[in-house]
Amino acid sequence: MARRYRAKKAYACWDCDKVYLDKDFAQRCCAVKTCSRCGVETEKQYMYTACTPCREILKVHRVKVAGWGEADDGVFWTDDHNGTWGDGYSDDVDGMLEMIKDEGLEPPCYVHPCKANHFSFDPGDIFDRVHDNHHEDAVDQLIDTDGLFAFFKEWNAKQNLRSYYLKSDCVIVLDQARFDALLSQPEKLT
Repeated sequence: MARRYRAKKAYACWDCDKVYLDKDFAQRCCAVKTCSRCGVETEKQYMYTACTPCREILKVHRVKVAGWGEADDGVFWTDDHNGTWGDGYSDDVDGMLEMIKDEGLEPPCYVHPCKANHFSFDPGDIFDRVHDNHHEDAVDQLIDTDGLFAFFKEWNAKQNLRSYYLKSDCVIVLDQARFDALLSQPEKLT
């Protein structure tokens, strides 16, 4: 039999019968999982190596503190609340804090600023497609390519569509005392 048709070995977890190609994964599948920082036992399907409180402590140690100038258009994100826009995004701190207060939740001690991604259409994409669908010199045979670029430059200037993406490497502190309490805890436990 040819080498490429040789059968692969598979390994199954003794507890749940899930099958893995890696023996170590099968052996660790239903093993008791503990937090790598504090050692507390986590739930079976927990995908992180640190528990939720420790993940927050580790996060505040690796991010930089930024001001509101880092948030494009004042938009920010938090994973503690749905936000005024949904999915954790907001552009109004007071509005979000009011919503949190009305729901009886604890406000976050920090939020992540967001970066705006402005919509623009790249006419270079059209030229790439011409190369894909036509012969080699097809682009050279197009007429008024400068007019096409001018049209899209003018059209893009009229667009006001923006999408926002969180900057996970920095935070804006809302509650300095709670943030300092998190930061005062050691990153690694001995």
